[in-house]
Amino acid sequence: MDYSGLHDAEINMKVCAALGLGLSSYARIIRQGDASILLDDNKTLVDYCNNPADAWPIIFSNRIGIVPGTATDKWAAHHGDWNIATADANPLRAAMTVFLLMQESANVQDNPA
Repeated sequence: MDYSGLHDAEINMKVCAALGLGLSSYARIIRQGDASILLDDNKTLVDYCNNPADAWPIIFSNRIGIVPGTATDKWAAHHGDWNIATADANPLRAAMTVFLLMQESANVQDNPA
């Protein structure tokens, strides 16, 4: 899937779904300048694309690497030997995109055509 056209809040919702976290009925309200998502406990806000405290456990446990681009203002994020990789101006968003691409790859391997 091409995640480049999605708002950070939409990426955050997809990450929550991949982690099996329930969303509040208010979670889909996208406010200007805020990509936080409310979980189903109606207390916990998460923003994987902009809050390192939310993103780091995913980055660490999935061995996602983040490196600054040398020729551009983008950051590259990758898993493994760069077989799953992307770039974005926001390093955390790039890492979350790689996480979602990893989930897609795992689903394809588990359900071959």
